[in-house]
Amino acid sequence: KESSLLSQTLFHNNQIANANFTIKSGVLGSGGFVGEGKVDWKNQIVAIKVYLHTEDQIDIGAITNSDGVFESVLDLNAELTAAGKGSYNWIKRNFDASKYGIDALSQFILKLGATAPDNPLLIKQNGAQILGVENVNGVKTFKMQNTDAVTYYVAEDDTLMRVEADIKGFKGAATIDLSGQTQAIVDLPAESDAISIDKVSELYTKLRPNF
Repeated sequence: KESSLLSQTLFHNNQIANANFTIKSGVLGSGGFVGEGKVDWKNQIVAIKVYLHTEDQIDIGAITNSDGVFESVLDLNAELTAAGKGSYNWIKRNFDASKYGIDALSQFILKLGATAPDNPLLIKQNGAQILGVENVNGVKTFKMQNTDAVTYYVAEDDTLMRVEADIKGFKGAATIDLSGQTQAIVDLPAESDAISIDKVSELYTKLRPNF
């Protein structure tokens, strides 16, 4: 029964199309971060804002789709304007999960949606296990771990409520809470509101946090 539930979970995300999420890892100011955003599994778009020092200040944000990444950092527009590069709220760059931590997060979150169910028999045979029942934000969930060492908290209606995982490139495990399914619409910036990273690479390297 639990294998069947887990086999449908990521496919169910694709069917419901989108969700809001929060993400936490470690301690702010000590190498950890807090993030929030929206994901659209149907159209493969994810928007995320990351706080590195305090939850009052967004240090870096990105909106990723199949054409690349719109990214913004603290004071980007003011710094670009002061440097004579024009008034832009975003830079545009290629996606690279091996180079940028924020891309690795976006990639992981997008992979929580699948275009087809898994095989429940194979899930069971490969050693997936149920770890118990747990309340997540007021919802009863089954806590399950698949063979990918990711822990899923799944409600009885197949809704994924929480994920715990070690994401490559980060020191501590990340906890992702999902909510607002079907209500999280991701708006892409206008191309005219972004400047190519190739035109501002030296300046942007100085502005961008190592994340």
